Formats: sequence, structure tokens, C-alpha cells
Amino acid sequence: MKRSPRLIAEHEFVERKLEGLKICRTCNATLATFAEVCSADLSEVCPGFLTIEAARKEFNEKESEGKP
Repeated sequence: MKRSPRLIAEHEFVERKLEGLKICRTCNATLATFAEVCSADLSEVCPGFLTIEAARKEFNEKESEGKP
């Protein structure tokens, strides 16, 4: 499935913003290692996931203001 230009831009923004940063205080994951090292149960709120979602929210707010 082909991703839309907006989704590609969002993904690139999140990668630039979080590149090399520790995004989870629980498992010490970075964006690059998150999928492999996340140890949160499905019923838990994962700090790494929340960090990624905050970056996505920032992108969407900037885009709605016309400043991606």
C-alpha cells in the first residue's frame, strides 16, 4: 500500500525529532530499537509510545498552522 505524502512527511518529522534520543524510561528504547525492546504489556501505558504520539501531534499541529 502506498503511503500518502502527508503520512510520509509525518514519519520523517518523527524520525528527525526523535533520532538518537531515549524515548522510553522503562526499557531505555530509542526510536530505532523501540519495536525490539519494548516490554510494556498491552494493558500498560508505554512511555515510548506516548513520546512517539507527542511528536506526531506536534507535526499535525504545525501542519494545521501551515508550518511543517
